[in-house]
Amino acid sequence: MCGILFSVSIKDSLNRNNFNRALDTLSHRGPDCTNVHFFDNDLCALGHKRLTIQDLSSKGNQPMNSENLWVIFNGEIYNYPKIKNELIKKGYMFRTECDTEVLLHGYKEWGSKLCDYIDGMFSFVIWDDQNKKIFGARDPFGQKPLYFKLSNNELVISSEIKSIKSLNGHKFLMRKNSLFEFLFYDYVPSPNTWYQGINQLEPGHFFRAEIKPNGINFESTKYWSFELDPSPPPISSKNAITMLMETLSYSIKEHMLSDVEVGAFLSGGIDSNCIVYEANKLIDKPLKTFCSGYESVMRDEREIALNAAKFYRTDHFEKVVDENDIMLALKRSVFMFDQPFGDPSQIPTWSIANYASKYVKVSLSGDGGDEVMGGYWNYGDFSKFPDIDFSNLESFFHSLKIRRIGLKKWQNLRENFTHYLFPVNEISNWVNEDFIISNPYWYFEKNVPSKKIDIFRRSQWVDLKTYLPGSILEKVDRCSMANSLETRSPFLSKFFVEKMLNLPVEITNPSGKYKYLFRKAYRKNLPDSVINGSKKGFSNPETMWGKFINSKQIWSSIDLLRQIGLITPMCVQHSRTSFKLTWRLCLIYECIKAGYFADYSL
Repeated sequence: MCGILFSVSIKDSLNRNNFNRALDTLSHRGPDCTNVHFFDNDLCALGHKRLTIQDLSSKGNQPMNSENLWVIFNGEIYNYPKIKNELIKKGYMFRTECDTEVLLHGYKEWGSKLCDYIDGMFSFVIWDDQNKKIFGARDPFGQKPLYFKLSNNELVISSEIKSIKSLNGHKFLMRKNSLFEFLFYDYVPSPNTWYQGINQLEPGHFFRAEIKPNGINFESTKYWSFELDPSPPPISSKNAITMLMETLSYSIKEHMLSDVEVGAFLSGGIDSNCIVYEANKLIDKPLKTFCSGYESVMRDEREIALNAAKFYRTDHFEKVVDENDIMLALKRSVFMFDQPFGDPSQIPTWSIANYASKYVKVSLSGDGGDEVMGGYWNYGDFSKFPDIDFSNLESFFHSLKIRRIGLKKWQNLRENFTHYLFPVNEISNWVNEDFIISNPYWYFEKNVPSKKIDIFRRSQWVDLKTYLPGSILEKVDRCSMANSLETRSPFLSKFFVEKMLNLPVEITNPSGKYKYLFRKAYRKNLPDSVINGSKKGFSNPETMWGKFINSKQIWSSIDLLRQIGLITPMCVQHSRTSFKLTWRLCLIYECIKAGYFADYSL
C-alpha cells in the first residue's frame, strides 16, 4: 500500500523541489520509503511513498523498472503468485518477491489485457520511457483511488488530490454541479470531483496516454465487462452454500498473504465475523482483532464483538471513540479527503484505523459484504409494494397511487434507487439557482444493468457500482491510509463477486431476506448473537450531534455559506434541526475556509 505521484509535460521541466514537496503530502500513505525518478531533462517524474507489506527488502522499492518500462503502484495483487508462475513459464525472470514486478512483466506480455488477469485492489501507472506512452488502471470496485489533471501540455496523476494541488499551485475552481450532487449522493460521483480540472479514473477502467509534440492524447476504457445473468442457472441451496464457503475461504486465504502481521476489524455483524473465523484458522497464533464504539450508544456492538472474540480466541482490542472531538473531526475530514465528503461514519472508522495501526500494518475488513451478500435493509423493500400507510391522508393516497401504476413501473421509479442522502425536491430549495442541475439521478441511471434483472440484484448492482466506490471504499481508504494502515476486503475478490451475483435470488435472498444464504452457510460456525442479530451499521451517538447542532459558532458558519451565494435561507433554517445537513454544510464551510476553491473565500 502506497502513495503514487506521476507528472509529465511536453514543454516545461519540473521543479524538483516542488515535485518532492507534492510527493511529501502523501507521506501518510507510505512512511517507510520514498523514491523519485526523473526523465527527459525533468519533463517527466515518477514518485513513490512506500508502506512495506510484501518483500520488505529494498528490492521492492518503487519506481520499479524492467528495461524501458517503469511502474508506480498502490495496492495489492492477491493472485500474483499464480500470475508470476505463469510468466516464469513464458521465460520472464523475477528479481523480487513482491507483486509489483508482476505488473511490469504482465504488461509486457499482455498489454492492456493485464487487467483481466489480476485480482486485487490497485491503482498503478506504467511509463514507457522509450515510446513516451503511459498506461494505468484502477481495480474493478474502486478500492484504490487514482486522480488526474489533464491539460494539452501536462498530465499529473496521484493517489490523492492534495498532491495534484500542491504541484499546480492550489488554484482550482469549484465544479458547480458538485454542490447538488454532494447533497444528493453524499459524495461527488466518479469521474468528477469538487474541482474543475481534477478528475478520477473510474473503477474497472484503464487509461492510455501518449506524448505528442503538440499535446497529450488521453483515453480511458472500461475493462471489467462482467454483466449480471438475467436468468441464472438453477442450483440447489446445498451446492450454493458449498460454492460460497469454498470461494470466500479461498479469497480470505489470498488476502492473508503478507510479510507483516495481518489483523482484522471485528464488529457484531456477520461480515467481519465470517472473515475473522476463516482468517483465524489460517495462522498459528491468535489473530489480532479490533473494535470501536461510543460509551453512550445503546446500540453499541462492542459487547457482541468481545464475546465473538472469545468464541474465536482472538487477541482482541477495543477502542472507545471520543464524542467530544467533532470539530477536530471536521478539520481532519477536509485534510483526508481534500474536498467535502459526507459520511459521518468516517469518525469511528478513522478512530479504529488509528488504534489498529499501533499494532498491525494490515487489517481485514468486511466492506462489500452488504452489496455482494444482499445485506442492506431496503433491498427487500423493492420486491413488493410497501404496506398501505394509514398514518395520514397524504400517505394513504400515495400508497394507493403507487399501486395504480403497477409494481414493475413503481420499482423503476428514480426515487427507488437505493442510497441517496436528501430528496431532490428538498435540495432544489436549499441551493441557489445557479447550482441546480437538470438530472441528479444520472449516476444511478448510468449504472443500471442493461439487461432485465430482478429488482433485488438490480439494487445490489447499482450499489456495487455507485455507493460502494463513491462512499464506503473512499472512506475506508482515506481513514486507514491517513494512519498508514492497509485495509483489505475479501468480499471484493473479483472472482467471488462474479460467482455470488450470478446465483438465483431465490437461493441467496428469497423474499428479500437479509443475507439469507450467507447466514445459513455459517450458522454452525459463528455465535448465535451474530447469526441472529439485526443490521446496525457504523453510527454516531445523538448526544454528540446534539452538542454540535446547537452551537452558535456552527450556525454562524452555515450562514456564511448563504452570504457567499451557495445556499438559501431555507437551507440555513433547516440545518438548525438536521444534524445530517449541518454536518455536510460544515464540511463545505471548512473547505472554503481553508482556501480549497479559488473562486470562493470567507
